Amino acid sequence: AGWAGDDCSHRACPSGCSGHGMCVNASCYCEAGYTGLDCAVPTCPNECSGHGKCRDWLCECDAGHTGPDCSLIACPGGCGQNEHCYNGTCACVPGWTGRNCDLRTCPAGCSGHGRCSDGSCSCALGYAGLACEKKTCPNGCSGHGRCDESLVCSCEAGWSGIDCSLKNCPRGCTSHGYCHNGTCYCQPGWVGSDCSAIACPNDCAPNGKCIGLSCECDAGWTGYDCKLAMCPNDCNGHGLCSSGRCECAPEWGGADCSVPQCIRNCSGHGACLNGTCWCKPGFGGIDCALQTCPGDCSGNGWCRDGACLCYPEFGGPECAEHTAPTAQLPMKCALDCVHTCLAKCHQVEAHATLGSSSSCYSDCTRPCLPKCAAHGRDISVEALTEAAEIHAKTKGSDDTAVKGAHLPHTATPVESTELETAALPLQ
Repeated sequence: AGWAGDDCSHRACPSGCSGHGMCVNASCYCEAGYTGLDCAVPTCPNECSGHGKCRDWLCECDAGHTGPDCSLIACPGGCGQNEHCYNGTCACVPGWTGRNCDLRTCPAGCSGHGRCSDGSCSCALGYAGLACEKKTCPNGCSGHGRCDESLVCSCEAGWSGIDCSLKNCPRGCTSHGYCHNGTCYCQPGWVGSDCSAIACPNDCAPNGKCIGLSCECDAGWTGYDCKLAMCPNDCNGHGLCSSGRCECAPEWGGADCSVPQCIRNCSGHGACLNGTCWCKPGFGGIDCALQTCPGDCSGNGWCRDGACLCYPEFGGPECAEHTAPTAQLPMKCALDCVHTCLAKCHQVEAHATLGSSSSCYSDCTRPCLPKCAAHGRDISVEALTEAAEIHAKTKGSDDTAVKGAHLPHTATPVESTELETAALPLQ
């Protein structure tokens, strides 16, 4: 005992180094983790890396370190499920991913041809397999076609699309609608399974019904869609129909524009009867807007705003009274009108005093009176002796007078005579 070797010339090691070492010259050289003369005593790995104590051949690591030999930095707070701590950082264990390591990983990352969802690959069109690693026809041609060698679907009749998943519509909806899952959705105005029939607009609702693809309107309604209200008697041709009501022309009234109307409703000075104004006393004209004069000014004057403006040789409220040859005329008549009238007078035989001048005055100023009466100031025009001098004397407040022109003694009318004016004080 105590010797070994083929010739028993070598000293033996105790207990054969307990199977945990090598015997050299009767001495045991122990494996890592064992010690003692016979390598029978276990030791702590790496002597706990200097970060722990060895007790019963196990390392009790100091705070902040972990691992069998206390060589790893611990993770503060520890790591969650599906995580492990690696040198101070929590990392997902194989097969898990995500911020909290709560998502299962997919095999081979779906090979870049799909989307990973909770550990399963949803492959893109044209790929299949657990890891989307196989090329194929999209969706297996949806059961409505055949996948050829070039991985392209040949669809059956009535189906289309890259994966033969779209059901065809009859006649392609005749370009009047769009096809979805075999059903035509028609554009407005078209109906039918293939959108080939013209529809009644809005189904003629609510004022009619659709018969033979056209609207048959209820009483009182018209239009292609029965949306226009009819007017009574179509406004009798005297107005426009708008939303069922007549908008009559000015000379017509009533619900159906059948009643003749008077202009401006007779201006409030008469009664309308069958389109004609019957004026109240003192008013006239087609619309009773003109004030009439008493006795129509006896034919010797002009009626303006209900008052008579008499010709020069007449006076009184009805111009029925003869007056002296002198008459009252406005200033502008003396300057513009009387001068023009005198230029058109024929020379008449002179009598003693005012014969020729009076005739000239009466004949010439009478046509001018209506034109001149609209101006403001009154003057006195007086025919004088055979020199036929016209004096226009003002009756205003500025104490001025207008001196007229001289008519020559000729037997023919005077073509034109300039009217000289000068401001003279009244005497």
